[in-house]
Amino acid sequence: MCDPVTATLFFTAPIWGPVVEGRQQQQMMNAQADVANLNARMVGVQMGQEAKRNELEKTDLLRRAGLQKAQGRTGYAAGNVLLDAGSPVDWEVSHDTMVAEDIGRLDYQTAMNLWGLQTQQTNYRAQANLYEAAGKNAWTSSLLSIPGNTMQMGSMLIPLL
Repeated sequence: MCDPVTATLFFTAPIWGPVVEGRQQQQMMNAQADVANLNARMVGVQMGQEAKRNELEKTDLLRRAGLQKAQGRTGYAAGNVLLDAGSPVDWEVSHDTMVAEDIGRLDYQTAMNLWGLQTQQTNYRAQANLYEAAGKNAWTSSLLSIPGNTMQMGSMLIPLL
């Protein structure tokens, strides 16, 4: 026979140990989920920066294009030879077409970059959800182990009493 304190410690430690471990695992998974959610938010900021960058590049392109067009008109009006030979109207149409194509390329590149960032953000959110589910599973399984551990320890204590 053993004293009641030893029996109590012997009986309760194996029962509550897995519960404490399950809680610790849940906390670790929740911390990892928090990191993944933070990463998703950071990617959201990057998406906003990418859209702003696109707008700034288009504004810069249009400003430079307007300057080129003004220089072309000035040169043609002064009787100088205009690059990209042809009438002033032909030159301006050609110039406007090239600018529109450049803007289209910028928009396409930005759309592809945003799609990649959105995919990355979705992956981080899915990862966070998986971590949260794993944490809940660890906690639940540790709680569900209590009856089995109790029965196992009880069967081991019977011969000691």
